[in-house]
Amino acid sequence: MFQLECLFGQNPAKLTINMEQYERIEQNNLNIYKINNKCRIQQLQFINIDKPIVLGEYVNILQLKHLCMTSQRISKTQELDINILNNIEQNTLLETLSIKNYKVKDQKPLMKLKALQNLILVGDLIEDYEILQKFHLRFFSISHASLSQKDKHVISQLYQVRQLTVHGCGLNEVHLLQELQQLRELTLSSNQIKNSNFVGCSFRLLQKLNVSENSLQSLDYITDLSPCLFEINANRNKIYRILHISSLNTNIERLDLSFNKLRDISQLLLFKNLKDLNIGFNKIGEKSLQSIQHLKIQTLIITQTHCRSLKCVNTETLTHIEMNRNAKTNFDISNLFQCRNLKAFHINSAVLPNNKLKSQKSFNRILIFQRASLEYYKTITFHLRLNGFYSSLE
Repeated sequence: MFQLECLFGQNPAKLTINMEQYERIEQNNLNIYKINNKCRIQQLQFINIDKPIVLGEYVNILQLKHLCMTSQRISKTQELDINILNNIEQNTLLETLSIKNYKVKDQKPLMKLKALQNLILVGDLIEDYEILQKFHLRFFSISHASLSQKDKHVISQLYQVRQLTVHGCGLNEVHLLQELQQLRELTLSSNQIKNSNFVGCSFRLLQKLNVSENSLQSLDYITDLSPCLFEINANRNKIYRILHISSLNTNIERLDLSFNKLRDISQLLLFKNLKDLNIGFNKIGEKSLQSIQHLKIQTLIITQTHCRSLKCVNTETLTHIEMNRNAKTNFDISNLFQCRNLKAFHINSAVLPNNKLKSQKSFNRILIFQRASLEYYKTITFHLRLNGFYSSLE
């Protein structure tokens, strides 16, 4: 049996559970104050904790495959004594280690984790990044850390990494990462990166790129980083144009350009394989949207734009549409019924005149209307449940 003395809201309570068969524990919004020291879990493989308990006293730490330790003191990094993980250096199974807002006092036990493949660090946690070279990492993520040039150089030598995330660390020297030719996914969000930082860079196997929250003005030098690249997230930049025709990768399938400064998206027509497009929170009108009507887009997000109808897009292939926050727009959905493959349509804060909705049978899809002013809907009512309105006959 496993006894926890917990705090649920303001009410303390004791919880006794049979933990013998548990393989996973996540301590989300659960503050553990006391654990019965007679308990010992043998088969646990995943644990997520936010307090530096002496884990080895309660868990067979040699069986752990995934360990996540998160300090709730976001404003101040808390020191983590690795000794609370009794004998962790003897663990030959640990594949994933996530340490957030803890500073590791003694790194030596970690250096013996031979099976470690996935490492996630948040904050200035380790003093010497050369420890990373002791592992055979496939996934490495570092966020909100002050990286020196030496630290960046060490990261650039993680040759076996396939997924790399460097978020909010001031790394804009993209060329340093070119030796990482096994990369499939690269996230360089919130690093003040400009287009010029990509000049001359190439990642031959790269498939997914996240460069959100930077200082990009276009997609120049980005779409040609890899012939395998099919997904780009470039939201929350300063993009006012797409790219020069000379800079083109027609394999792009997913593109997020939301929260930018776009007015003209006609060059998106060059992305022949584009399926998922997010251009919300830009200054795009119907005329510009009409330029991509021949693309076979499946998911279209045009939140808070100047679009008033779907007449300017290819309705044959659409499966998901989001058109929220068009409060000043009389939106025409008369051709919505031509979307034969449509599965979900999200809209809020809009006026829908002459919508021709007569029954649930006439439009058997998922409808979510929030704060919408509907006209001519005498034969249909909408009930508010949780996050949306669901239609039902009167």
